[in-house]
Amino acid sequence: MFHALYLLLIVLAACDDWDPRGCDTEDSCEQQGCPGDPDCDRHYADDCDDSDPTIHPGAEEVCDHVDNDCDGEIDEGVTNAVYEDNDGDGYGDPNEAFESCEYPDGYVGNGLDCDDDDGEVNPGAAELCNHVDDDCDELMDDADPDVTDQTTWYIDHDGDGYGSTEYTLAACEQPSGYLADSSDCDDLNAAIHPSAVEECDGEDDDCDGEVDEECAE
Repeated sequence: MFHALYLLLIVLAACDDWDPRGCDTEDSCEQQGCPGDPDCDRHYADDCDDSDPTIHPGAEEVCDHVDNDCDGEIDEGVTNAVYEDNDGDGYGDPNEAFESCEYPDGYVGNGLDCDDDDGEVNPGAAELCNHVDDDCDELMDDADPDVTDQTTWYIDHDGDGYGSTEYTLAACEQPSGYLADSSDCDDLNAAIHPSAVEECDGEDDDCDGEVDEECAE
């Protein structure tokens, strides 16, 4: 007798969802279905939606056009902030908001837009080299590690106006000592570059891939 009572107490202690109508073990509701409580929320005749365990008497009412707490009213006493989305990019103006459970045309549920007059500027946009904070992270162009369209610049070590591929930098703005050109074949000698005159000196002075091609044999 004592042994049977002990086992019963163990079963009841483990049954978070125990009910004499069928949910007599912790997992039986999810695995087998509980008669009278298909959504396993431990509410039966008073449940107004037995297909959704988040809807039942005592549930928190939220702004979702649903009677969450089964009191016969929808979205009562609760609101969300809605924000004007003037540029239609899905991000609202944090300075243009009011409380409502409805989303009027032209309003969204977030206030993350830093320029609601430009549909190309919002937190989901790519940061570009254009002197604009495109992605609304308060960083702009080279200061933003997410910038996507930087130019590749080539070092002009010898200052002859022609850069080489020996060292490069990616940046929106031209760094000092770097050029957009990469045609110098010897960036340590200012006399050697694509505009130089080919001399008979055993060097490819004009960077055309030939050496002393203008010299008589």
